[in-house]
Amino acid sequence: MSPYQIERLNKSHNRESFDCGVESLNLFLRTLASQYEKKHLGKTYVAARPDDSRVAGFYTISASSVVIADARLPKHPLPCILMGRLAVDRTCQKAGLGARLLVDFFDKALRAADTIGVYAVHVHAIDDQASTFYKKFGFLEVNDQPRHLYLPIKTVEQIAATLQK
Repeated sequence: MSPYQIERLNKSHNRESFDCGVESLNLFLRTLASQYEKKHLGKTYVAARPDDSRVAGFYTISASSVVIADARLPKHPLPCILMGRLAVDRTCQKAGLGARLLVDFFDKALRAADTIGVYAVHVHAIDDQASTFYKKFGFLEVNDQPRHLYLPIKTVEQIAATLQK
């Protein structure tokens, strides 16, 4: 069992010491995540140990749409769920927390897909290392854009079913 709990960002979480190695992600968590919450632009979920208020990792989720060039799909924007950001503090990297956050994101996307139309989840990977991380889970390139990636919700369902076994 993981030593981390994943929950919605709130005032009790210590965000100041968070450092994932990417300053734009650090700044988002420290200064913008609360504004995104207030303006309903995205919901941020954080991982922290039950006995520690420091944020070990986080992701942001929101509604979105994407045009995917595929002859079998409509040529208009398709309903999607966006993972706006995913980051893990340097002290917690390489221990599976990023994958755990991604699985939590998948769970929330699947719950939304039970209520509304959702074709896929997607992400704009911040760099090649992040792109490689997502591709390990089966993410595909959107219209030959190497860092804009998507995963059909049917594939997310299959991944979730595999993890529950």
